[in-house]
Amino acid sequence: MNIVLTCLNNFQDYILVNIEQLLRLGHKNIYIITNSYLTHHFDNFKLAIKLINADKLVDTYKFNEMSSLDNNFRNGFWKLTSQRFFIIYEFMKQFNVENVIHLENDVLIYYNCDVLVPYLNKTNVYIPFDTYKRNIASIMYIPNANIFKIILDLFIQVVYISYLINKNN
Repeated sequence: MNIVLTCLNNFQDYILVNIEQLLRLGHKNIYIITNSYLTHHFDNFKLAIKLINADKLVDTYKFNEMSSLDNNFRNGFWKLTSQRFFIIYEFMKQFNVENVIHLENDVLIYYNCDVLVPYLNKTNVYIPFDTYKRNIASIMYIPNANIFKIILDLFIQVVYISYLINKNN
């Protein structure tokens, strides 16, 4: 199983605690997608993780350009929480990485995710819901970029409509 964390535009110390926990649990394929100017924060782990430069990933969806989400509140919290999905997709597609568990940086797990493998249908994305209409993207299983693209194609339509409305007002 591949573990993917994102650290975009601002650094929060608790991602380091998460990485330590993942390593203690025996995870071997830990990817941190981050901006080049933030990579120094991960120097203590550079032999145990794989750093991916987010600045070099091609943004085929142009999410960053089209998003009208608030870019000021908590250093861009609302925009970055959505942007990470497009960044993860680009990473998976460009590096041909499958079977991804994406964790939010402040979400610790307590078992090696490999225990999930026999229970996962590799045609589904798994994400917890706290109501019938709302999910919490705290932990996700993404089998491959093609399946993830189906979800992002729907999401980007909403982003694009919002972009057009804001552009014309």
